[in-house]
Amino acid sequence: MMDDSQLLVFCDTNTAIYDTHLLRRRGGLQLVRLLHALPAKLVLPEIVKTEYLNHFAKVSESIYFSARTALSTLQTLCGHRLVELLPENRFWEQQAVQILADIQAVIHEIPSTLELKAAALDRSVRGARPASKPNQDVKDCLIWECILSLPRGSEVVFVSRDLNAFFRDGEFDPDLAKEAEARGLRLIVVNTNKTQNVNEVVELLKARVGDVESLRLGELKLDGHPVVAGGGTTVDPLIEPALRQFFVEAGDAAVAPKEDGELADALLVLLDQFGPLERKAFGFVSYLKRSGKQQIVDLLVQAGANADAARNVLERLALAGLIRDTGNNYLAADRPASEKAAELVEAEMIKLTGLGE
Repeated sequence: MMDDSQLLVFCDTNTAIYDTHLLRRRGGLQLVRLLHALPAKLVLPEIVKTEYLNHFAKVSESIYFSARTALSTLQTLCGHRLVELLPENRFWEQQAVQILADIQAVIHEIPSTLELKAAALDRSVRGARPASKPNQDVKDCLIWECILSLPRGSEVVFVSRDLNAFFRDGEFDPDLAKEAEARGLRLIVVNTNKTQNVNEVVELLKARVGDVESLRLGELKLDGHPVVAGGGTTVDPLIEPALRQFFVEAGDAAVAPKEDGELADALLVLLDQFGPLERKAFGFVSYLKRSGKQQIVDLLVQAGANADAARNVLERLALAGLIRDTGNNYLAADRPASEKAAELVEAEMIKLTGLGE
């Protein structure tokens, strides 16, 4: 690498949020530590930063209410008050902002300038990759224009598992690779579609550091404010247990348990307002009428979802009675919303399954 070049790493939203919970698990912490040590930067286009914040909220909200339901049930079984373990509702509105602030020193932000937006729109109108056809995929086009705007001579580690936008037949799109080369960028592509973590990136960056052992990667902690659980117990901002990795200041009020009927009603309301992945999973099962569990998970992954998130969503839909779980299969439930859900995903299902051919 030339002395005047930069080493930059771009992580798509799937990798940064769904796979690593904003770089706090599955290699994310090691990646941040290595960025500090080299030094190198995490490329963060403005549009991707917005995605990070929005999707962090979706993941956090889903896990929060799943945990709240589970703790309420466990509390009934064991006879001990447990809901104080949870942070306050909507903690995610500030948590992601705080995490990004903690790693600001290793972030290279790219604002969405009028020039970049115009270039992205032109690319989309022409149907040039990463657009799949004319007038499509403006967001991905803007992301790519941001990458092309990086300083000439930079070495860019492009981490993604978006097979529809940036890959062709499982390999990084050759036209995009040529564009990057023409802009003087040296591109290293890491496809996390199978591994769903950033360990390959970590190993790549380790090779650039002379004394890897001195990093003591296992002891890495991000700078951050102490956080308080609902019961008032101060905890470290980066704790290993899955439930506590989302803690933030919870205030003085503990979450009060609901009566069984009230809890059930609240859960149904929440599920009735499910987000994009819930709608897609509901639609897929409703469209197929009957599907093997792994089959529907594979279809959701093929459509860009995280496998663990897909399974979690399907289980929640089954618990809510929106779909039926027979043990080996998911069946469409006889609900008025099922037909509408199937209609909404019909075009995507035909594309994924080839049923319309």
